[in-house]
Amino acid sequence: MAATLVATGLGSAAVIAIRLFTNLASPGWATMVILGLSMIAFQAILPVGLAALLLLNMRNQQNVVPASYGDRFILDRTRIHRVEERAATGRAGPNPAAA
Repeated sequence: MAATLVATGLGSAAVIAIRLFTNLASPGWATMVILGLSMIAFQAILPVGLAALLLLNMRNQQNVVPASYGDRFILDRTRIHRVEERAATGRAGPNPAAA
């Protein structure tokens, strides 16, 4: 990114020098070249700015561990079956006698 900004700065300085100190300039070319170089510089800066904003957004979010935050979201618990019934019958479900 820094190399791109340095290159566009040097290019802009060269365009201004050619425009002011020589007769090589044709009408409107300096404006178009400066506009193109500024678009290149903007495209070099934009991803860095977006990455900085994303980093700040991620730092603002809270890390959630379900085991420690589960009680906040669960009102009541109901046991459907017991582990002993499941192990004795070899079948999963609330009522092993209904088979």
